[in-house]
Amino acid sequence: VFTIGSGLSGVLVGEMVGMRHFTRETAKEVQAVSENFSKYVQFEFDQDGMAWPVFSLQALADDPVFQIAAT
Repeated sequence: VFTIGSGLSGVLVGEMVGMRHFTRETAKEVQAVSENFSKYVQFEFDQDGMAWPVFSLQALADDPVFQIAAT
């Protein structure tokens, strides 16, 4: 749940796959992510050759399309 303007919005997460810990030094540019999510993923972490994109709730909240859908 986060604030957009004077209201609250939230995101429903359908599944969690556990927690991973990363160091900032392993952050890198996004290599490949679905076009639908590309504006919400600004970087990713690499761990053992596997890319872990980081989804930005702030970028989602700032998106005018989400703001309309959330109201």
